[in-house]
Amino acid sequence: MRTLYKFTVYFLAVILMASATTPTFTFAQTATSLIPKVNSLETLGKKFLQHYKEVHDALYAFKGTDIWNMSQNSRDVEYVHKFRQQLASLNPSDPADLELVNPLWDRVKTQFKPSQQELVRKEIFILLRSLAIIYYGDAREILKLYQDGQKYRSALALLAAKAGIKGGISGEDIAEFILGSSTFVGFTHNMKKVSVTSLDDAVFDIPLIKVLHDTITQPNAQENQVARVLRYYHLDSLETDNPTLKTTIRNFERRMPDLNNASEALIMAYIRTTKPQIYVKLLNDSGTLGYGAFKIWGKEYYYGVVKPKPGQQSDLNIDRDGLISLPPGKAAGTMTLWAYVDERVIAEQTVTMKRTITANYYKPMNVNITYYSRFSSTIYWEPGPAGVPDKYIIHISGGQPEDVDGEYPGWSIPNVHYKQTITIHAVYGDLISEPYVMVW
Repeated sequence: MRTLYKFTVYFLAVILMASATTPTFTFAQTATSLIPKVNSLETLGKKFLQHYKEVHDALYAFKGTDIWNMSQNSRDVEYVHKFRQQLASLNPSDPADLELVNPLWDRVKTQFKPSQQELVRKEIFILLRSLAIIYYGDAREILKLYQDGQKYRSALALLAAKAGIKGGISGEDIAEFILGSSTFVGFTHNMKKVSVTSLDDAVFDIPLIKVLHDTITQPNAQENQVARVLRYYHLDSLETDNPTLKTTIRNFERRMPDLNNASEALIMAYIRTTKPQIYVKLLNDSGTLGYGAFKIWGKEYYYGVVKPKPGQQSDLNIDRDGLISLPPGKAAGTMTLWAYVDERVIAEQTVTMKRTITANYYKPMNVNITYYSRFSSTIYWEPGPAGVPDKYIIHISGGQPEDVDGEYPGWSIPNVHYKQTITIHAVYGDLISEPYVMVW
């Protein structure tokens, strides 16, 4: 009874969080402080509360701002709510819903007596539905799961017993499979780890099978009862000739059409919980050119992943690829940027670029000479980073042939090389730049 009370307090707080338009956590914080710190069960409850608070806040990030209506962000909340309704409508007593798990059931049912097989199918259904409830965060369903904790243990007893697990599978086991613990890497952690490798030029894909595989096959899989069950029934295979898990997931996708959209929305929320910082990845020494960039779980992304906040006035320029520049003559400039992943805004930040004055800042550059003859050539150059000067000072010295030793008949003329030193200064008011020197 004491255990049930603890989880009821925690998850009533989560219900308030999930149902409120603007989240308030005073009650949740108060409830947490009232419960003595006595065991790992309470720690798991606190971990739940923290996890769902972060996800909820991240889903509703930017609400009430321009971002909310100008990006995919507002639709993500709709996807999650619609999917939760679809998930809640799954019924283990509905024959059509039970058929969703037939690919898994067909694989394991022969290990049970004929009289047990239908019950095993229902257990598989309940297990998958419970995992989805905890991962997708429907607080009311989570609370019900914990209130019916003993019922769940008995409902999953056959699957667990065959895998060598006594006492069935508890709600805590399912929660640990999703969120992880000090000894087990949870599904959400692996989802983040795998998803970051799928972010390519801000295009997103969810490798759900890969995430399940990594969670089930980790070295510490035996530390979690759900992972033990899934591994015992060899549901960790990614081989194309063993599509059992893939087919089952596809069945649920057809039954719940917002599954993929909700999954993407949650990953975007997880990304926002990391609070990515937008910065300029500089491409030159003067600090006047660079890409807008950010990092997700340690990996850097740039080139086309940031856009300017619409309607702002800025001294900086930015092109469609996210290349930001400070125009000549400007000492500094600021711009508010939005960071995008798959049409979702994950961060907003104002960046500043300041020009760094170096020895080469005023100096002309890219000097080149086109040679026409011994007596004619054209010199080309470009202004330095400071822009076009008031005037240039050009000095050319030398032009005499090198000494040629020896005596030659009149018909044998040696090759004679002429050397000239060309010096170019740029003048800005009273300032004269460092010289560009070319020996030619």
